[in-house]
Amino acid sequence: NVNKEEILSSLKSDRTPDGKIDPEYDDLILFVGKFADFKGIDSLLSATKIYEEELKKKGRKALTLIVGSGALEKKLKDQTEMLGLENTHFVGRQPHSVIRPLQNLATVSLIPSRNEPFGLVVIEGTACGHPVIGSNSGGIPGILNTTKEVLPNDDIIKTELGVLIKPLPDRPEILTDEQKDELDVETTKYIMANKEEREKIIDETSRKFNMQPQELKYYFY
Repeated sequence: NVNKEEILSSLKSDRTPDGKIDPEYDDLILFVGKFADFKGIDSLLSATKIYEEELKKKGRKALTLIVGSGALEKKLKDQTEMLGLENTHFVGRQPHSVIRPLQNLATVSLIPSRNEPFGLVVIEGTACGHPVIGSNSGGIPGILNTTKEVLPNDDIIKTELGVLIKPLPDRPEILTDEQKDELDVETTKYIMANKEEREKIIDETSRKFNMQPQELKYYFY
């Protein structure tokens, strides 16, 4: 058995005044990994905005824990604030003695990697008995697709161990690192905008980066 209060009390968050994380939640969504671009954490945060609000409408509270560290930490924390995420916490790198109990507490693990060569965290998540939602790329489908049958060409594919989702598109190679960061900011704005505002964002961003609107829509979605 895992003591939820004990494990969460061992974590510190800079998003609460006292650094403590409220142990009262209905669903725990977990990400564990290095803060590298290929991990797709930027997309995870955008998705968090959606499921936080949808679960809140149903009277449920989702707690999202981001375990890890890396060069993108400030950028990702800035995105979290920009999105106004209510119950999302960065808890830094943690030893396996903490990660294992968190994986046992988790409702689901999210692994939105643009390309994940193997995906040990996928195995760890499924071994702890909860479903994994991961990109249909790299080594992830080889783990979640237990029947080894040919997968359908769908955006969402359910397996016995979780769900495979359409992999994130790579950012256009013609853009500099600074422009890619700017594009991420526009993506965040897009997630929060209404339909009319989204069309405006696509139009302005396509002109700014000399990209076709259709290419941007694929990236934003």
